[in-house]
Amino acid sequence: MIASKLTGSRKSLPKGARMVLDSLAEAKEMLSAKELAFRLKLKNPVSAPGLTTVYRSLELLSRLGIIQEVRLNSEEKRYELLNPGEHNHHLVCKTCGQSTKIKSCLLGASNESPSFEKELLSEYGFKVSSHVLEVFGTCKLCRERTENKEQTENYDAITLQGANDESCISR
Repeated sequence: MIASKLTGSRKSLPKGARMVLDSLAEAKEMLSAKELAFRLKLKNPVSAPGLTTVYRSLELLSRLGIIQEVRLNSEEKRYELLNPGEHNHHLVCKTCGQSTKIKSCLLGASNESPSFEKELLSEYGFKVSSHVLEVFGTCKLCRERTENKEQTENYDAITLQGANDESCISR
């Protein structure tokens, strides 16, 4: 797969790019360039590529469509490995920063409706070459924590109010 995407005299990935790709393949989550460089340095302190090489490697891998770069809020770009011919969309919690990969492209065609891209072309004459979709909100766990905290605070306020109520004080 990788060899077919490389052009010109280059028939394989540079060593640094291969190390970055392997590290992303091992990762369970999206990583920033700095996190990748740190992991590579921990794994192999002597021959790990420097941060500049990591950035160049990420740019090459992204251009080849092997990885995807994602911006979550105003943070540094994060990167993840892609399955061939695919891209990912994410749900991002603004409270805890957790991101969840959406199982399928929300802009693609389904049995019920034409693709969003086709609609943009027919309605606006706009031809989509690529897209990125990150949906921001609050995850279930953070919502539950907030609701539990509010319930506890309401209970405490009612308890305090009842304790200060003069009708409750016996004489």
